[in-house]
Amino acid sequence: MLFRSSFAVYNISGKKIKTFNPNNEQVILDELHSCLAKSVEQRCVSDVPVGVFLSSGIDSSLVASLMQEQSVGPIKTFTIGFNEKSFNNEAPNAKKIAQILRSEHTEHYVSSKEILDVVPRLPEIYDEPFADSSQLPTYVLSSLTSHHVKVCLSGDGGDELFGGYNRYVWTNKVYRLFQRFPNLLPLFSKFFTEKQLDGMGRIANNICPKLFNIAFLGQKMHKTIRALNLSKSQQEFYTNIASIIVNPEDFMVAGLKCIPRGLPRDKAMGGLPRGERRSEERRVGKECRSRWSP
Repeated sequence: MLFRSSFAVYNISGKKIKTFNPNNEQVILDELHSCLAKSVEQRCVSDVPVGVFLSSGIDSSLVASLMQEQSVGPIKTFTIGFNEKSFNNEAPNAKKIAQILRSEHTEHYVSSKEILDVVPRLPEIYDEPFADSSQLPTYVLSSLTSHHVKVCLSGDGGDELFGGYNRYVWTNKVYRLFQRFPNLLPLFSKFFTEKQLDGMGRIANNICPKLFNIAFLGQKMHKTIRALNLSKSQQEFYTNIASIIVNPEDFMVAGLKCIPRGLPRDKAMGGLPRGERRSEERRVGKECRSRWSP
């Protein structure tokens, strides 16, 4: 039996584990701390050294804190930094957090050459196309970390679990606004380019940083308008916003135009024997380069 406004927690087998009153803030905090601490504890069970990626954000800092709370000695934390002013360098703040936790901290400032050297290896590092630019410093950080530990925890997934992305809130508002005034947003893309809107955004950021702080305003606005025009529902709009590009084939240098002649598009090169496929890949690559080179 549950009292009014109480919640029951069940395990995956459908067995009720506990009940608690969500109106009591301290109960909620204790329950959350217990769940997170247990999750970190379970993932620290290993017969090899374990560390944690520390970016200075809330998620990784919380994981590192819980890990240190359960450790008998200093945990090992790892951070990547950037010398370029245009990048968001989290290394200084990560170092401060590491000092507070008294962890054994390692930081590495990555160079442009290191990043560029990773690019040709991306197809063999990742099993599928992965458009997030963080893959580059993450690989460099992982390579550095592998010399110290073999297992590393991170704060990945925190935004998805706790609603950390602002698109969870504003997509609903924008979609409702578009439904009421369908011609309002397209006017901006019609009269202003992405570059012009980016400039306007920077000016607004400088004048009122607390009220208006949106980076790449033009890029985001134009993408939002494209997503709205292609969406038939609110869910479809969110999916298009969350995607880097709406039409993945447009991201290919040659698109679908360089698939070997005589082969169905769905099979492409997968239907050829290995030796013949290699030969066909070289031929198609040469054809694509000649077709798309300036």
